[in-house]
Amino acid sequence: MKFIKNKNIFFIIKTLLLIISFGGCLSFAGCELNSKPEIQVPAKSPDILLITIDTLRADRVGYISGEENSKTPNIDSIAKNGTVFNRAYTTVPLTLPSHSAIFTGLHPLQLGLHQNVPVTLSPEIPTFTTILKKNGYQTIAAISAEVLSSKTGINQGFDKYNDPYRIYGSNKKGGRIAEKTISAAIDLLKESDKNKPVFLWVHLYDPHDPYTPPKEFRREDESLYDGEVRYADHWVGKLVKSWKEFCGNNNNMVIVTSDHGEGLGEHGEKFHGHFLFDTTLHVPLIISGTKIKPEIRNDIACLYDIFPTVLNYCGVKNPAKIESPAIDLLSKIKREVPVVSETEYPETLNMNISRGYSFRRKGIKLICQPKPVEFNILKDPGEIHPIYTNSSTLEEILFSTVKDLRAAQPEINLMDEETVKMISSLGYIGAQPPGKVSDDAPVFPHPDWNSPMQETNSVNQAEQMFRWSEDSDERLAMMEKCYRIDPKNEFVIKGLGSLYCKRGKYSDAVKLFDKINPESVWQSKMFYDMTLAYAKQRKKSNAFLCAELAVKRCPDMHLSYQAMAIANLSLGKFETAKSNAWKAVTLAPRNKSAWNNYGLINNVMKNYDVAYKAFSKSMALTDTNDQKSIMKFGRTCMFSKNYDEAEWAFKKAIELNPNNDSARMYLKRIKKRHRK
Repeated sequence: MKFIKNKNIFFIIKTLLLIISFGGCLSFAGCELNSKPEIQVPAKSPDILLITIDTLRADRVGYISGEENSKTPNIDSIAKNGTVFNRAYTTVPLTLPSHSAIFTGLHPLQLGLHQNVPVTLSPEIPTFTTILKKNGYQTIAAISAEVLSSKTGINQGFDKYNDPYRIYGSNKKGGRIAEKTISAAIDLLKESDKNKPVFLWVHLYDPHDPYTPPKEFRREDESLYDGEVRYADHWVGKLVKSWKEFCGNNNNMVIVTSDHGEGLGEHGEKFHGHFLFDTTLHVPLIISGTKIKPEIRNDIACLYDIFPTVLNYCGVKNPAKIESPAIDLLSKIKREVPVVSETEYPETLNMNISRGYSFRRKGIKLICQPKPVEFNILKDPGEIHPIYTNSSTLEEILFSTVKDLRAAQPEINLMDEETVKMISSLGYIGAQPPGKVSDDAPVFPHPDWNSPMQETNSVNQAEQMFRWSEDSDERLAMMEKCYRIDPKNEFVIKGLGSLYCKRGKYSDAVKLFDKINPESVWQSKMFYDMTLAYAKQRKKSNAFLCAELAVKRCPDMHLSYQAMAIANLSLGKFETAKSNAWKAVTLAPRNKSAWNNYGLINNVMKNYDVAYKAFSKSMALTDTNDQKSIMKFGRTCMFSKNYDEAEWAFKKAIELNPNNDSARMYLKRIKKRHRK
C-alpha cells in the first residue's frame, strides 16, 4: 500500500528531513525496517503512563487557559515539569477513531475508521501496545467508556484490559466514574512486576455528557462540565501519586491528553462530532518524563504523533509498512505535512448534511464542510470572523492530502451487532458499513449537501433523538419529521419502519419497507423487523426473502433465526419454525425474546408443556414490570393448566395496568374453572 506520491511535496520534504537528521535511517512511525521484529529490551527501559481524558477541552487546562482559569491543578503540576504543546489537535472529534490514531500513528483515513460504530480497529495494523508487548513490556489498561471496550479492537496487545464490560455499579451512562477506573488502574499496577517495564493506559470518561459531577466538585459560577473536569483532575492526581511510588527513581514517561473537546454551544454545537472548530479539535498534550526537560512548544502537534514519540523514547523500532504522517515530538524534526482533521459523522444523519475536512498551516486554518471557510487562528482563536480570500490553493492541498491518506486503508472489520447496539444506545448513530474507497473517489461525495452550520437545529434534534429510547414518543415524532423532510432517505425509512414495528403498526411499516432494497440491510435487527412486518401483513414471500438474507448475512445472530422462524411459521412450516427458534435460543440462551418466540411457536403447535418451560425461562430473565411478557406467561400457564401461576401473572398485569381488560377476562375464566 503506497502512501507517498510525487505530487505531494510536503511528504517528500518530510522524508528528506528525516534522512538528513538520521543519516538515512527513517525512524518515524510507519518506516519499513530490516531489523528483526522482536528485540531484547534494555535493562532500564522506561515505564510509560498514558492518560486520555475523554472530551477535555484544551482551554480548561492551566497551561492554555492560564492558572487563574484552570480547572486542573493536578494536570498543571505535570505540565510544569514536562513539555507542553500549546497547539495540539485531534484527527477526528470522536472517541474510537481518535484513540485508534494515537495507538497506530495513522490517520483515521488510513485506518478506514471514522466513527464509533460499526468498524473496529484492524488487527492487521500494529499498535504501539502490540509492539511494546513483543519487546518485553507488561501492557495494562483501565478504561472508563464502553465505546472503547475490548469489542472495538482497541485492546490489541494488552495483557490486561479492564473495561466496562467487566464493570458493575457505575453511575455514568456509557462508562464508569474516575474513582472506579483509577482504583482499577492502581490495582493493576500493584499486580505488575517492578523488574519489567510497564505500559499503563488509563482512560477517564467524566467530562463526557451527561455531566454529573459529585457535589464537592461543583461551583456556582461554573458549568457542570467544569465540575466533571475538576473531578477527573482530582483522580489524575491520585493516579500520578501511585505511579511515582511504583516507578521510584526508574526512568519513566507520563503523557496526558484528550481524544477531543466539547462544543458546549459554541457555533451551535452542543456536544462533538459534527463540526470542525477548535472547540472540539484543540486538545491538551503534555509529555513529562525523567529525561524530558520542561518546555513550551508552539509548533503544531497531532495526537497520532504520540505513537513514534513513545516508541523512540523506549528505544523500540516499528515494523509497520504503512507510511505515517506522524513525527516524534521529542525530536528536532519539524512538521511539513498539514495536520488534517475530519468528520464523516454528520453524513450518518442522512439528512443532506455534509462530512467535513480541515487543516492548518502556520496560523491559517481551512474548513471545508463542504464549502471552504478560512480563519486566522492566531488572531481569531474563537473562529468567529472568516477570511474571505481565494482558498483554491489550500483546498487543493487539503484534497490531495485526504486522497493520499485514504489510499492505504485496510480491509474493513465490523463489530458484532451487540456492540453496535450498545454503543448506539449512548446516542452515537450507527453508520452503514463503508466499502473501500477507490483512488478516484471524490473527497466530497455529496458536494451540494449543507454544512452542519446551516442545519444546526436538525443536527441537535437528531443528536437528541438517538438519546431517547425507542419506546419514547419524542423519538417517533422526530423520525417522522425526518421522513417528511426526506421521504427517499433509506436510513430514515429503516429507522421509522422499525419504530412502527415496535408499536405494532405493521401496515405502516410495510409501506416503508417496500421502498428499500433488502440487499441494503446489514443488521439482523432490521431483517427481523422487516420479516415480522411482512409476515403480519401476509406478504409471505417478502418475509422469507428477508429471513434468508438475515441468516446469510448475520449467521451468528439469534435474531436472524428468529426471523427465519417467523417466516416459516407464516408458511405453515411449524417443525422448521420450531427448529429455527431453538437455534436462536442456543445462540442466545440468556435472551428473553428468543425464549418468548420459542414458547409462542410451541403454543401454536399445542406443545403447551414445552411452551411453559420456555416462558418460565423468559420470566427468569424478565423485569417483573414487563407487562407484555407477564401476559404471555399467564396465557401459557392457562394452556398448560398451571392455573395458580396464571392467576398470579394476570393479577400482576392488572397491578401494572388497572385498565388491562384482557387480564381481567382471563382471571374470570380461571375462577370458572376453579368452581367446576
